[in-house]
Amino acid sequence: MTAHSIAAVDNKLASVLEAARTVLAERLRARGLSQAAATGQLAAAVRRVSLAYRREQGSLSELMRDREAIDARLAFFLPRDLPKLVLPLRELAAANALPRARELRVLDLGAGLGTSGLGAAAFLLGGEQAERVHIHAIDVDTEALAIAQRLARELSTAHGFALEMDTAVRPLELVASERAGGQYDLIVLGLVLNEIEGHDGATALTALCQRLAPGGALIVLEPALRETSRALQHTRDLLVSAERVSAERAPYVFAPCLHARPCPLLERERDWCHERMQLALPKDAAELARAAGLRDEDLTFSYLTLRNTPGSLAELRTSPAALYRVVGGPLITKGKRELLVCGSDQARVLRRLDRKASAANAAFEQARRGSVIAVEAGDIAGPDRAIGAETPIQFLHEG
Repeated sequence: MTAHSIAAVDNKLASVLEAARTVLAERLRARGLSQAAATGQLAAAVRRVSLAYRREQGSLSELMRDREAIDARLAFFLPRDLPKLVLPLRELAAANALPRARELRVLDLGAGLGTSGLGAAAFLLGGEQAERVHIHAIDVDTEALAIAQRLARELSTAHGFALEMDTAVRPLELVASERAGGQYDLIVLGLVLNEIEGHDGATALTALCQRLAPGGALIVLEPALRETSRALQHTRDLLVSAERVSAERAPYVFAPCLHARPCPLLERERDWCHERMQLALPKDAAELARAAGLRDEDLTFSYLTLRNTPGSLAELRTSPAALYRVVGGPLITKGKRELLVCGSDQARVLRRLDRKASAANAAFEQARRGSVIAVEAGDIAGPDRAIGAETPIQFLHEG
C-alpha cells in the first residue's frame, strides 16, 4: 500500500471511532448521562465483558441484553478490536490478492456491533479497492445489530462512506451450513468461529468459502488465548492436509502461514500462534482501560485467511527471498539477538550477533511478533539461520 492509501485507511478508521462516540453519546443521553458521569459504570462493564471474553467468568452470550455491557463494547471493545482486520487485509493487498471492484460485498458473520464489517469497509474504501461497500451483517443479537446499522448510517450520512448495511438475525451454525446464497467478495468472522455449534472449524469454513465470489477471501479472527488459537491452528492443519492438497480442493490457506507443513507451534502444548500489533488506544478508550485495570497498549489476536483460489502469501510474492513470520522473541542475550520464526524453509531461529548489526539488516532490530520479513541471504545450519552483516532484510509488513 502507498503512504497515501495507508493515511486514507487510517482516516476511515478514525471516522468509525467518531461514529461510535456519537452513538454511545446518544445512548447515554437517553438515560440522562454524559460519558464523564458514566465512566465508573462503563469501567465496571468493561471489566465484566473482559472476564467473559477471556473465559474467566461468565460468557459473552449472557451479556447480550446487558445495556451497560453494550455501552462498554461501544466505548472500549470496538476501538480496541477495529484495527485487527487491517493486518490480514494488508497482507492480501500486498500480494494483489484482495478483490477490487466498483462495489464489494462483505458478509460479517457474528457481526455484533459491526466492528469487523465496518473495519473492512474502512480498509476497502480508504485503500480504493472499491467505490462502494455493501455489508450483510448476521448475528443472534438483535440490539447489537440495530447499533451496527445505526453506525453504518452515521458513517454514510456524516462521514461520507459509500456504505450500505442490511442485517439478519439468524443462528450462526445455520448460516455456516448453507451452500446457497449470495456471493461475497469478503467474509469475516470476528471472534465467533469457536461459537458455531455442531460444526468443526474446517467443515464450517469450507462451506462458507463456497459462498465467496471468484478471487474472494475469508478472514477468521480469534482471541489470542491458548485454547482458541490452538483450535484455529488445528483447523488450519486440516485445511492443508495432504489429502486436501492432492485433491486441489478449496479453501486454500493464504495466511498467516508461509508454508504448507504441519504447524510447528502445535508440537508443544504451551505454544500457540498469535499476533501482537502496536496500538495506541484513543484517549477515552485508554482511560477506560486503566480504570478497568486492563492494559491500554498493544493488540493481540489470532487469525486465518482463506481464499478460493490457490496461492499462499509466500507463493504470491514475487521476491525470491525467504519469508519468515516472527512468532516469538526477541530473545536478547550478551552479544546476540534471536527471533523465533516460522517460514518458507525449516529455520526456526534467526540469530544475529551484535557485531554483525548493519544498515542492511536493520529490520532485524525492529522485528517483533507478527512481523513478516524477507531475508535475502544467510548461512543455514539445521533449524538455525545466522544473519550476517551483508544479509539484506526487508519487511513485508511490520505486524
